Amino acid sequence: MSAPLHIGVDAGGTKTALLARGSGPAIERIAPGIHLLRDGTEAATAALAALIEDATDAEIAGVCVGIAG
Repeated sequence: MSAPLHIGVDAGGTKTALLARGSGPAIERIAPGIHLLRDGTEAATAALAALIEDATDAEIAGVCVGIAG
């Protein structure tokens, strides 16, 4: 059984980067940008959730997000 993941997300206006680390290899994903004022709270939340769900189905210990807007 692998250790739960710690996930960091840098969501900027031009791109969104995810880095997840646990006991195995790091997971990295790049997605389109997210900006709260431009995209709205619901769309931004949905995009973040989809990015995290796409990256892993492992147990998550914590998530830290920095987001534009």
